[in-house]
Amino acid sequence: MKLSKKVILILTGMWIVISLMIYSASKIFLSANFIKLENLEVDSNLHRVNLAFENLKHSLEILIVNWALWDDAYAFMKQKDEHFITSNFDATSFQNAKLNAIFVYDTKHQFYYGRYYDLIRQQFDPAPNDLLNSIQSNGIFNHLNDHNPTASGIIHTPLGYFIYTASSIYKSNGSGPSDGIFLMGFIFNFSHLKNLARSVQLPVTFYSFPITQSDPLTLKAYQFASKGETFFAPENNKIIYGYSPIKDVNNRPIAMLKIAEKRDFYIEGIKTIRYFLLAIILLGIGITTLVWYLLKSFILDRLINVSDQVVDIKRDAQFSKRITISGQDELTSMVYALNSLLELIELTQEQLTKRISQRTEKLERLVELNKNLFKEVNEQKAVEYRMKKDEHSLRQLAYYDNLTGLPNRMFFTEVLHKLIKKSEQSGTGFSLLFLDGDKFKHINDNYGHEIGDAFLKHVSKQLKKIIQDSDVAARLAGDEFIIILTTINERIIINMIAEKLLKILSEPMKEKNIEIRSSFSIGISIYPEDGTTAEELERTADLAMYYAKHKNGNAYFYASDIEKTPS
Repeated sequence: MKLSKKVILILTGMWIVISLMIYSASKIFLSANFIKLENLEVDSNLHRVNLAFENLKHSLEILIVNWALWDDAYAFMKQKDEHFITSNFDATSFQNAKLNAIFVYDTKHQFYYGRYYDLIRQQFDPAPNDLLNSIQSNGIFNHLNDHNPTASGIIHTPLGYFIYTASSIYKSNGSGPSDGIFLMGFIFNFSHLKNLARSVQLPVTFYSFPITQSDPLTLKAYQFASKGETFFAPENNKIIYGYSPIKDVNNRPIAMLKIAEKRDFYIEGIKTIRYFLLAIILLGIGITTLVWYLLKSFILDRLINVSDQVVDIKRDAQFSKRITISGQDELTSMVYALNSLLELIELTQEQLTKRISQRTEKLERLVELNKNLFKEVNEQKAVEYRMKKDEHSLRQLAYYDNLTGLPNRMFFTEVLHKLIKKSEQSGTGFSLLFLDGDKFKHINDNYGHEIGDAFLKHVSKQLKKIIQDSDVAARLAGDEFIIILTTINERIIINMIAEKLLKILSEPMKEKNIEIRSSFSIGISIYPEDGTTAEELERTADLAMYYAKHKNGNAYFYASDIEKTPS
């Protein structure tokens, strides 16, 4: 096989092996991280669905307070007043509040008075015995006491799933003792499920327990939900499902919610891996072609020319001829050596001394050749270093958000774990600020995603202005950002930073003659008071952020203050 073919085969084989190694390692790494991001997104959406479901009970809690803390209701428990019944237990009360039942119980948890209203037929029916028996058998009233005068939950009844709120009856000023219990509730139906799906903007499916006949995926999810655990599973390459259990008043799983979500992370991951493979192939072709061209132009063609001249001299035995070559490099030195050998053949025995001198000069040239070879080795090492640097750049792509340039969740998670380990050893603390936009969906809906992306870039620039070099600001997903204050755990300093964040992030942004205004809600957790693991700190900060949103946004809230906040 000719030398030129050997060289091109070696170059091609070497690049194929290197490309396969880089691609295989990158595919494993990127696929795992894209799936992890996908699961985190589904888990977050399941959390939103559960919060929306809890809001159904929360709305009842707000309504029932006006009934339970009322002198008229307190007096009604002493003596049934027909005027109180006609004024408050009318159809309008049930229709406005979307209620099926308003029941009153005495202090011994015995049924005192109540009415049941069919919202579909818009008429009153006798209070169903099945519903009354289910209320008693589930021990709803056992959860009420002086410290917890109000309790909400859901129970499974023959009529369906009954969402309720029960509250002890006191005087308007809150004095007692309690003289009975008000209970309000409604049967969960398709209309509620439809509103639930609309509020979270995701397809939501409700499953009653027990589930005996269904597809294998739903049955597997049922096994997890029966234990009170969530479950994620892809249906195919386009859709992933998330399942979450619904627990009754006694913390027993009685139903299951399912959401369906597009596998955007997975699809983009597959595209990224394919583009990466294409880039490696094109890069390999380009580098192999360039190296081949350079080797052929500067080495192989000249080496073949020298080889042909040597073969001609040997064939014709004309040792008086000399080999000619262009350039000044190692090949030129080699040709000089060959010409010297030809001269040595022509010399007689008397010129032995001169030939020895020539050989000495030749050895000196070989030393120079070794130096040049050493230089080539160093150049090869430089090429390897650049390849490692390119690999490092690819790793950087996996750690930073493409849109904002901020670190992504993967980077944030690694930094947080390292910081926790360092803080455990040093005994120092730090704080976590969870930021979520109050009106980002409004921006996307009214101005389009291009303006929304510009706003996210604007937010990232504002965050970079505020945080110190030792702190970390990262984008988790959508309009969710998180900041680690690596050396700060004192409230007075955190308050200053949080207020500064709220101020600068509420400043308007101008884009294409459009003035965009928005604000953020901030949840704050402190290590180690609010958690000693990354998951605990992020979860408590996320929960505190929702409390901040309940203040109508543009506010901050501490995780440690949640227990101090009234229900």
